[in-house]
Amino acid sequence: MEQVFGDKEFLDATMEAGEVVWNPGLLKKVGICHDISGNAYVFLSLYQLTRDVKHLYRVKAFA
Repeated sequence: MEQVFGDKEFLDATMEAGEVVWNPGLLKKVGICHDISGNAYVFLSLYQLTRDVKHLYRVKAFA
């Protein structure tokens, strides 16, 4: 993933997207992008990319 997000512009956009998922909280639609697993996947990916424990905390919140 670092090859894709090595550019600061892409990394910043990725971090902003994570905030867009976190701020409204859990949505009630069904699907990989709108349910608990979809939200958790976003933060798991962000944690793997940044190793920032904030994202790991957010994964656990949706778990």
